Amino acid sequence: MESGVEQDGIGITWAQPHQLFVIYLLSGSIHFRKSEDDAATWEEAVEIFASGDYPNIAADPANGLLYAFRHDGSDLVSKRSVDGGATWQSEIVVVSSCPAQQCGVTVRPDESYSIYVSYKDAGGAIQTAISKDNGLTWG
Repeated sequence: MESGVEQDGIGITWAQPHQLFVIYLLSGSIHFRKSEDDAATWEEAVEIFASGDYPNIAADPANGLLYAFRHDGSDLVSKRSVDGGATWQSEIVVVSSCPAQQCGVTVRPDESYSIYVSYKDAGGAIQTAISKDNGLTWG
């Protein structure tokens, strides 16, 4: 793995046995890497966001979709990959004017196509944004 990864900028998840995905902040941009052998080796890094902070990642083991998240200074945004991280679709705003920089994310593993993202609102209360269509829309 690269040196210089920023302390508050790393997330890791799995999708299938022996398969790991990591997302990290390096020199102001957010990168993704994949391992197919329990982290013994890693594929080359792919830049998925040119800027942003506090990346996070989730995988849906039911369909193999990957979801990457970042805070862009104002909004909490996401990108989705349908091919194991080789390519990433356009950004989608999950929460506009999101005061929280970090978020927690999980995928419901029962083919409900649901993704949950929790964050603190401006008043400090925990809120949850939910997508019920594989991350295409959020409410």
